[in-house]
Amino acid sequence: MKLGQSTAAAVTHKKLDLAKSESFITNSSFRKLSILVAEDDDLQREYLKSLLVHDFKIPLENIKFCVDGEQAKIALLENLQRCKNSESNFFQLVITDYHMPILNGIDMIKYCKDVYKKEEVKFPKTLLLTAIRDDRLKKSCLNQMDHFLEKPPTYLGLEEVFKTV
Repeated sequence: MKLGQSTAAAVTHKKLDLAKSESFITNSSFRKLSILVAEDDDLQREYLKSLLVHDFKIPLENIKFCVDGEQAKIALLENLQRCKNSESNFFQLVITDYHMPILNGIDMIKYCKDVYKKEEVKFPKTLLLTAIRDDRLKKSCLNQMDHFLEKPPTYLGLEEVFKTV
């Protein structure tokens, strides 16, 4: 499947999901979410931005986008310092790609969870996104992650994750 076909499929899924979702208009609690997104692919990042900002109505200033696992790790460690200083955790959810340059999503989450645990600070909920459709990977990832969705994520899939945050 070519990249353009994947994006077209994502748009089709998104439209179908919006039509099916009963809470699309009524659920405003998602607008208060603060999210870190780690995604190296430009098109996937833009697709996620569109879902989060336009469909879920999450303000752009509540979303931090990172292009690799190392950048996301730095953002999470900075968040940890804010938590220690002010008792507030800015990020409620970390959405990360599995395969990324420098540091993959699983290793990034594992490292940061360990640091947060040592500092006795609650780690945000986690969602792993991957194009790999392998049940063994999903089972092993759920040991580190709270949620797992295949790419492209759908509105209904994200809505189910958001309900747990």
